[in-house]
Amino acid sequence: YDELVLGDVHCAMQVLTVCLFSLEELGLDDLADARVMRGAQQALLQCAVRKGAWRPIDAPAIDTGLQRAVEAFATLPATVTARAWQRMRQIEEDAGLHAGPIQENAP
Repeated sequence: YDELVLGDVHCAMQVLTVCLFSLEELGLDDLADARVMRGAQQALLQCAVRKGAWRPIDAPAIDTGLQRAVEAFATLPATVTARAWQRMRQIEEDAGLHAGPIQENAP
């Protein structure tokens, strides 16, 4: 069955992107955990291609990738994560996904 979860797909992709940008800044983007997160992004991308249609087969890759991101965030410096968040938001802004300017003190 398909469940429509486009908003969840976007939020999960943001989490993974910020984490991967943070790891990239620290030179850690080739770790096994980063590869798992990129696999989760690919599963999310397929959900987006299906217009947000979620399939149970997507769950293991996405859940594992998000869990690895949660574990990584616990060890990442806040300043690195903040820069990664701004980078991700700028990309979204450039793509027309946000209606206003990026706020300087966003998480």
